[in-house]
Amino acid sequence: MSKALLAALVLSSSGFVAAQQAAVLVDTTLDQLFSVDLATGAVTLIGSVLPGPATCADLAWREDTKQLWTLDLGAGGLGTLDLTTGAWTVAWPSPITGWQGLAWDPTTQNFFAANQNDTLYRIDPTTGVFTLVGTTTTTYLITALSVDARGRLIGIDFTTGTVVQIDKNTAATTVLFSGINNIQGLDIASDGTWYGVNTSTDSLYVFNPVTGGATLVGPCIGTQFAKGFQVIDTGVVRGGAACADGNGSTRRMTWSGSSAVGNTLVLDVEAGTSPMLAVVFLGLSAETYGPLPLPFDLAPIGAPGCLLHTSSEVGLGPVVAGLGGIAIPIPPTTLPGFQMFSQAVILDSGAVPNPLGLAFTDFVRIVITN
Repeated sequence: MSKALLAALVLSSSGFVAAQQAAVLVDTTLDQLFSVDLATGAVTLIGSVLPGPATCADLAWREDTKQLWTLDLGAGGLGTLDLTTGAWTVAWPSPITGWQGLAWDPTTQNFFAANQNDTLYRIDPTTGVFTLVGTTTTTYLITALSVDARGRLIGIDFTTGTVVQIDKNTAATTVLFSGINNIQGLDIASDGTWYGVNTSTDSLYVFNPVTGGATLVGPCIGTQFAKGFQVIDTGVVRGGAACADGNGSTRRMTWSGSSAVGNTLVLDVEAGTSPMLAVVFLGLSAETYGPLPLPFDLAPIGAPGCLLHTSSEVGLGPVVAGLGGIAIPIPPTTLPGFQMFSQAVILDSGAVPNPLGLAFTDFVRIVITN
């Protein structure tokens, strides 16, 4: 069914530019929900989360249903927060308390939750069943979770600032980089930027997932203890990195429109320094392509510095990069939550040193939303 649906989403023609981002944080000393300016860190009060959870433990945005979720650290329970008032609505009770991190995973269509007893749980959003995945390793206390564009579950250790990838089947952790400690809210925005809020400085930071470390964006003046942070995005999220074409330009994917049912999403490629043809590919995975694990290094076949980020079941185009792109109507019958991935290949016969004659963009994950 997935391949048939992927094919049914295909058509053609115009657009560019990504949607504006918004963000929220919850202060568990004040029991209030705030909106956050991602350029400055400044916050604006939305409303009180009381009467409601004793302590909100992290925030999670479910793209397909456009809902903001949280776990109650003190009393247990999974529920939603109203984005206009902050009001709490409980959906499912919890078998235990002590929750710290929460993330929605569109790849598995489940929530993942980290507990202060160093365990990871998977939560079925339909039945409310909490299933123990396992005990996390090499970390002290995971206080925030997020899922990146590739579907990796990312956590941060409150005490050391170590950022880890967590295996969704075993809870085993792999160290990615070190940031700063006292982070209790972490999320990755649609443009690929990694954000975190610090409960010691009450400030917003940007993480560099390649080199590690964090850069101050600004103070969240008016907050006292930010226990959760979440970017409220569209269904499109950037991931990976592009490689340079023959002119030295690294051309990223761009998009406009909406991935909501009944709308049209336009995928394009940055124009770069000279006109070039590109083929936009749609795929079902950013983890594997047949027997190949992704990302796949293309240097051995003549494209040094380039990576294949996604499977490529459907190719669209060619189009001139930056001059229209590919329009993909989302039929009203499409199921919210269905996801696909897109990466473009640039036809660049003059690429040096690139015997393959191709340059590759980064990729985007697309989740169909209501």
